[in-house]
Amino acid sequence: MVEKVYCNGDPVIKNRVAFFCSLINLRYCKRQFIIFGYSSMRRLTFIFLFCSPLLVLSAQNLSGVWEGRLNMREDGDKGMRVRLELLQSEGSWFGILYTRGVEKGTVYGCDYFVTGATVNGRIDFKWQKVQRAIAIKESDCQALQLILLVYKQRDSSCMLQGNWVWKNGNTDVMSCVKVAESISPMAEDEIKGYISNIYEWYETAGIRLPMQDRFIKNVLNLEVDSSDVVLELSTIDSSKHDSIAVYVNGNPVAELQDLLQKPLRLRFKELPKGINDLLIVSQSVVQKRINIRMKFIWQGEIITRIIQPGFTTNVLIELTRKTE
Repeated sequence: MVEKVYCNGDPVIKNRVAFFCSLINLRYCKRQFIIFGYSSMRRLTFIFLFCSPLLVLSAQNLSGVWEGRLNMREDGDKGMRVRLELLQSEGSWFGILYTRGVEKGTVYGCDYFVTGATVNGRIDFKWQKVQRAIAIKESDCQALQLILLVYKQRDSSCMLQGNWVWKNGNTDVMSCVKVAESISPMAEDEIKGYISNIYEWYETAGIRLPMQDRFIKNVLNLEVDSSDVVLELSTIDSSKHDSIAVYVNGNPVAELQDLLQKPLRLRFKELPKGINDLLIVSQSVVQKRINIRMKFIWQGEIITRIIQPGFTTNVLIELTRKTE
């Protein structure tokens, strides 16, 4: 735990509580510089899932790349190749689904952004956006309604099998096997881009999300030793609504800090070895974003950043204490 934190010169001593971060693979996402939320993904699914009860398929991790076929009745034995790239968090999934067929020498197909949830042991996927329509009308891609799959394992093979459900009520059979544990950089970028657009829409609409459901942006990764680390936060726009909170490894060490009154200065002593997370949260109910000048001081080195926590975004700093 963090034994001592000094807030504007006064000691703040907190017992460490469970760190409430559980999205996808947290450390993996941090290294990609974008994280989507501190609460369980189930708290976040109201943004882009079904709003139906989720039952966790706890034994399996479906994250990775799946490849197989969609056997379409109308095309006889032709069918289409499918590729599904997924990221998972506690019974919820999101990813990119690619379908490809060949007609008279022309490759056609649809690429979808999909979200999924477990319902009664089955995994239900719903498309949220048609990413691309290849040599086909986008309206034809939108004819898909749901994909209902069941996880199976045979020997060393992991499989997803089930039904591809069209809006007209017809169904076709889809099956695929897991071929890789990590998704491609292209799919990763498209997933992050889609989620980022969702949060931008919320911010534009002036919707103030609960702290635990906000987008989290990693702005600094710093390796430190046992020396004191000082964090200074000061307002740029001098607004009476510049109120923030700071959390260290899930513990609040400063709350309702009015930066108009004076800058906030935190001194960290005896950081635990390994990775430590500092979260800066806007508590303003008026400003969509707060413009803050952040300054890190460690061993005489000064690192300055301009950060913007707000209605839909929290700011994360990652401090890694070296093993001495």
